[in-house]
Amino acid sequence: MALLAALALGPAAVDARAAAMAWTVDPAHSQLTFRPRLAGGEFAGRFERFDATIRFDPADLSHSSLQVVVDLLSARTGDTDRDTALQGSDFFQTTRWPKGTFTSTGIRSLGDGRFEATGKLTLRDVTRDVRVQFRFDPAAPSGARRA
Repeated sequence: MALLAALALGPAAVDARAAAMAWTVDPAHSQLTFRPRLAGGEFAGRFERFDATIRFDPADLSHSSLQVVVDLLSARTGDTDRDTALQGSDFFQTTRWPKGTFTSTGIRSLGDGRFEATGKLTLRDVTRDVRVQFRFDPAAPSGARRA
């Protein structure tokens, strides 16, 4: 399953003495989306509830990090039957594992305010290496605020 994150991090003054800045997520302006391929088809969805610990400075990616905790019960695809199936034993099995986590191990720039975080995604008590793309636009409405 490919995860695409759209976290628009809001403007803040950069303190040159600090390592990567701490940010808090503004749920009204942030989104966490996914686009899985199943049975030869692809569909889009989003998680309505998630929280993140973000230390991010586009000029200091070596000290930047993301840790995201997702409420898997909040997965929405626009199809009620599919949303119900995502909660079941064939997919997230939310009765046993209601949360998923992503912890970055590195972040690199893709240009034009786009970045890719590599890290560990844990779903259903299984951890795998994944890549997650996200955007940083300091001029956008604040999806995250400096903590």
